[in-house]
Amino acid sequence: MSGQDNGGSQGSGNANNPFEQGQPPREEPSATEELKAGFGHFVSAAKKAVRAAEPLANRAAENVGSTLETLEKAGEQVAADVGREVASIAGKLAEKLRAVAERADPPPQGGAPHDPSRGEQ
Repeated sequence: MSGQDNGGSQGSGNANNPFEQGQPPREEPSATEELKAGFGHFVSAAKKAVRAAEPLANRAAENVGSTLETLEKAGEQVAADVGREVASIAGKLAEKLRAVAERADPPPQGGAPHDPSRGEQ
């Protein structure tokens, strides 16, 4: 047996080596190419996620719109109620101020009215 055995164990261990198969070596993709491919996958996944989420987002938007309408109606009612309460309080305050003004002694010339409860003489 000669030292050149084409079917022997020496050559078969490197059967996947492109140099031994007569093919040029395959270059690894550059970082830019890998980033571009990765970004493409990211964009594709994002589009799929948006398509999947779109019906949910539409339903949520409809729910928000309905809730806002309900809040608007409730807010109008609350504003009307508060307006009536403020008007009522303002009316009561005006009545009390009138009553106090009618009971009060006229102030002395050049100063505030005399208040005996404060110990003034």
